[in-house]
Amino acid sequence: MSPPLPVRLTCQACTRRKVKCDKKSPCTNCLKHGISCITIERPRWPRGRSGKQATGREEDLRNRVAKLEQMIQNFTQSARGTGDVSSSCCETITPQSGRSLYSPSETVQTTEKWFVPQPSLIPRFADILDEAPGSGFAGHTDDHREPLSEPVRRKILLEIFLHQVDPIFKILHRPSLCAYLLEGKPYLDYAREHPVPAALASAVFYMASSTLPEDQCLALLAERKEAVLARYKDEAKAALAKVDFLVTTHLTVLQAFVLSLVAARMHDHSRRVWTMLSVALRIAQALSLHMTVPPFPVTPFEREMRRRLWHLIGWLDLEASLNRGSESMMRSAWIQTHALTNINDNDFGLDAEEPLPAAQGGQTETTLLMMFAHAQCTLRALDLSHFTEPGITDIHMRQQMVDHFRHTADGLLAGSDPENVAFHWFTKRIQEQISGVLQLVAVRPLQRSPTFIPAEVPSPQMLALAAEILERRQRLYSDPRAQHWRWFEALFFPWHALVVAMTEVCVCTDRLVMDKYWPTLEYSYDFFQKQAIGTHYDWLLTSMEGLMRNARAARQKAVGKDAPGDAVPHSHIYMDMAPLEGSILSNSLPVVPGVPLTEAQELSHLQDHEAIAWAQYGDFTDRFYEMDGGSFNV
Repeated sequence: MSPPLPVRLTCQACTRRKVKCDKKSPCTNCLKHGISCITIERPRWPRGRSGKQATGREEDLRNRVAKLEQMIQNFTQSARGTGDVSSSCCETITPQSGRSLYSPSETVQTTEKWFVPQPSLIPRFADILDEAPGSGFAGHTDDHREPLSEPVRRKILLEIFLHQVDPIFKILHRPSLCAYLLEGKPYLDYAREHPVPAALASAVFYMASSTLPEDQCLALLAERKEAVLARYKDEAKAALAKVDFLVTTHLTVLQAFVLSLVAARMHDHSRRVWTMLSVALRIAQALSLHMTVPPFPVTPFEREMRRRLWHLIGWLDLEASLNRGSESMMRSAWIQTHALTNINDNDFGLDAEEPLPAAQGGQTETTLLMMFAHAQCTLRALDLSHFTEPGITDIHMRQQMVDHFRHTADGLLAGSDPENVAFHWFTKRIQEQISGVLQLVAVRPLQRSPTFIPAEVPSPQMLALAAEILERRQRLYSDPRAQHWRWFEALFFPWHALVVAMTEVCVCTDRLVMDKYWPTLEYSYDFFQKQAIGTHYDWLLTSMEGLMRNARAARQKAVGKDAPGDAVPHSHIYMDMAPLEGSILSNSLPVVPGVPLTEAQELSHLQDHEAIAWAQYGDFTDRFYEMDGGSFNV
């Protein structure tokens, strides 16, 4: 008897691009885009095998459901054992020693539980909903249940803020916020009915609602996201107007205003947020946040919270300048002189004394914000616009800046547990993304400068560096472990890496490198197109369309020239460059001992294809900075 025919699965390229494959050989998608179609087949299983597997899966699912039920029961007993649901919030949510959100025994489990946005995914949601009269959650989870009461809705939004926003934007003191919103205690040293804490609460609810995807909003709040956003946006605007935020002297009001700007940025793609960010910076300067020693006394607690907010404003300023192709407003010295304390919120409070007890090791709640601070200082130093301060043009020093950031970030993450703690894993992936972007900017600046001499980097290596940034970003936000922080993806797209990748494809001499990264390039360009239309990225589309046409033409030419799978000599050198942690380009950058940058390595002495790629990239940067003024009409 002849063996059964194998079962054909989705091809490798369609799997990578996440598109539907017709499973032909070659498939229609690969033919359309000129991609080498690598089919994937498996033997046809005999009868009965699938049934045994199903039995095994059912047993595994039963075990997981039992564990989840036990977890919910433990949370319920822990919360009700105190006699007050709200009083246990900070204890059950607050990460201890920086171990964020879940215990290792929970996060080490396989990731099926992250996929479905059910209330039980975030601790204590089941408790809150069970206790809510008329919530419809006591006996079932019907999608047509009655709307939740406002107190219950606000409790849920606070939980979302503490899990999804607070770990990334660490500008509020979590224990003080929990005491105010859940226990009814006064916020810090404000009177109980003071309007300033109320403005902060409105901003917290607005920010939390902006991070929810539509399906999770329906599951948790029994309401469409559009309606929830509109309600809390109007509430936040009214609360900020009530405290006269433009002339405020309260740090808490500025915190509320900045959170509202980030929330608006999630759904408002006009230049409104970009414009209002300059207002936030001016308010911060009016409060002397830019001064290391303000002209009035501040407590250790106040100083730490002031610096956290100042660092976030600096990060938002840089992010906005990258998004819109404009100059940033802040100087790197304004960030460098405001060192943060690597500390958890539970370790200090309103009455804290000098010095604050900094953590001796391991990741803390402030670690990610500190990493953002070091990253923005490095990126500002690599900026060649010379708008706020002169940038570094020497390639030796530029590489040293990138290496210094890597060393600093590794020190901050020493003692973290990315294998078992979800947020530690997320922080590590963000650090890799930032390292890759900084390395790319070091060798391919965002602006052209007559005094900058590019390093002689082979085009396959440059393509790999740029494409790896895009590929790692795609893997990060498609990973179920990143579900709670997936909203962060919408704040910035690494268009610079996409531009460099497209220019390098046009001159790439290594077919295997091109084959490896072409699906990533196509996916990223399609994703960017969908995201850019009608947004602040709209001004980039026209220039990128021309680059992509050139890249596709070069790709088509390479496919027609070489048979699929033909190896180019030494191609394997570039195929093992996936890790970004350790200076991918160190073999060709001048900072490496034994490879000094000499006068002979000027642009005129680059190989022809490298000079062409550099010239093409330079023309693009010149065009979009000339269009800079026109982009403001969006």
